[in-house]
Amino acid sequence: MKHKLTKIYQTLLKNYGQQGWWPITLDGKLKPEYHSNDYSYPKTEHQQLEIIFGAILTQNSCFN
Repeated sequence: MKHKLTKIYQTLLKNYGQQGWWPITLDGKLKPEYHSNDYSYPKTEHQQLEIIFGAILTQNSCFN
């Protein structure tokens, strides 16, 4: 199963490239912003945690 998922991921990455679509907040702004085509993010630990928690909450809401 792991090999199959890796192959799917690699195919999607090859065809569509990196997306950089996850929104994060910058400089204390309250509204998250998208940073497509800028792959230098996340730059801070806060931004990393924001993405991690957002992904967990998104997965949790999809299956409940």
